[in-house]
Amino acid sequence: MNPFIIYDYAGPEYFCTRETELKQISIALENHRNIAIHAIAGMGKTSLIKHALQEMINARTYWPVYADITETHDFDDLINALGTAILARADHMPADARIITESFISRAKPRISYDPLSGKASYTFYLDRPGEAEWTFRELLAILEVISRDVDVVVAIDEFPSIMEYPERKLADALPGMISSLENVKYIFSGSKQRLFNSIFSNTSLAFYKNTELLALHEIPVSPYRKFISQWIKELNLSFTPDVIPAIFNWTKRRTCFTQYVCHKIVDNRERFLDREGLEKVFHQILQEKEPHYLAYRKMLTSHQWRLLVALAIEDGTGRVTTGAFLNIYNLNSSSAVLRGIDALLGKDLIYRSKGAYFVHDVFFAHWLRWKQG
Repeated sequence: MNPFIIYDYAGPEYFCTRETELKQISIALENHRNIAIHAIAGMGKTSLIKHALQEMINARTYWPVYADITETHDFDDLINALGTAILARADHMPADARIITESFISRAKPRISYDPLSGKASYTFYLDRPGEAEWTFRELLAILEVISRDVDVVVAIDEFPSIMEYPERKLADALPGMISSLENVKYIFSGSKQRLFNSIFSNTSLAFYKNTELLALHEIPVSPYRKFISQWIKELNLSFTPDVIPAIFNWTKRRTCFTQYVCHKIVDNRERFLDREGLEKVFHQILQEKEPHYLAYRKMLTSHQWRLLVALAIEDGTGRVTTGAFLNIYNLNSSSAVLRGIDALLGKDLIYRSKGAYFVHDVFFAHWLRWKQG
């Protein structure tokens, strides 16, 4: 098995330590606080959450549930995702909770389907009658409430701020109050879109604000990440020249998903020895593999948005997007057109803002844009 996991979570041995963050999560939950994790996409939020939940299972300290709502678009999708997450752990419920769960299933009559690769079940609820969605959601919360009488429950909802983009505004606004009403259920939330994240967790009028601790997730420190990579390279009987790991970190900005991807490709290539020249070939291989995906972006953007995106990739972080020098160098129309373009690129999640500067979200995409311009 390739030890540099690029999809999902494969266990503690493949997880590079985040002791500080894990301790903060543990202390918050022990003191009956929710925790909301924010970071730009690709920093490793999901792996951190799943690792924390696995530790809870191993220690039998909490009854954890994990639901990823990244791809949900409305309240019905949310119910299907949360319902699947809860019902997937039905065999591990206390006896009284299993009874009401079986009763709920018999009344809700969800359609069950199975992933052909993993064999995991997923549930789809029929929610076409008035009020049925809210009833189903409250029934799922009732199951959690019964479980929480015997053991503390932790519900992790990945990309929770997505609810702010649901068309059912009334239900989305009511949702925080609904889920925070369960006394012995605590939550781990995560979000990568700063605007949506702030709209929930920086809103003093919401109950979440009062009982939710914020955790900003940053890059894994150099020393433990270097040690993690080096140990696996040694285990696989591979060897690097001393400049390879620093070069990987520099090229990927130490963003977890991109660093893991580069290391994953190195292992897949089965090169027993890697120097800086060989690493450059791996970088080039990645950009070539990603090219069809990146070319598709060109078709979804206007010519001005594309030129702006290229400019931001070349600058690799700038806040001076309306200055005359920036407009002239990159042949951009006007400061007002640039600001409209920035809004459009932010809305498409192609760029993000950090410390007053704008960056291309996908590190590999930024390298590809610079490569093609060079």
